[in-house]
Formats: sequence, structure tokens, C-alpha cells
Amino acid sequence: MALRNAFEALGLDSTLQSIRDRLGMLALLTFDSSARLRVVSDSMTIAGTPSVNITGTPSVNQTQIGGLAANDHIPALMMMRADNLRRNITVT
Repeated sequence: MALRNAFEALGLDSTLQSIRDRLGMLALLTFDSSARLRVVSDSMTIAGTPSVNITGTPSVNQTQIGGLAANDHIPALMMMRADNLRRNITVT
């Protein structure tokens, strides 16, 4: 808590976020007894639902994320990542 307050007082919020990102990444990485890197990963499934072709127009396989079409999610996730990058840019 004191370290966070010190970083915020010095205006180093982006440094604090960078440290949090690195620690979060290290939490996913583990080493075994032979010093090989092991990555912890969760399995997930994405169900693909082909759209129904009634009129003779080409159908597109529309994948879903959480039961909702992925078309809206992917640009939103890309935008969130871009916002995180923009936050770290300092113009002087």
C-alpha cells in the first residue's frame, strides 16, 4: 500500500501498472525441477454455429463467445488493448 502511494505521489502510475502486469505474467509462469518453463493455461471451448442457408446466399461460420456472436467482441478486445497502450504514451 505504501509503495503504491509513493508511486502515485511521484506520478508513476504507468510504472505501477507495468509492475502489476509483469507480476501477473509471472504468476502464470512456473519452473519445474529441471528448470524448464511451464505455462499455466486454462482450457476453453468456443462453439461454432454455421448460419442457416435458406436463400442460396453464401453462409459464414459465426463463432460465439459466451453465447454471443464474436463479431462485436473481437474489435472491443482490440480496442481495450489499444487503450492500455495509449495510456502508457507520454507526450512532453
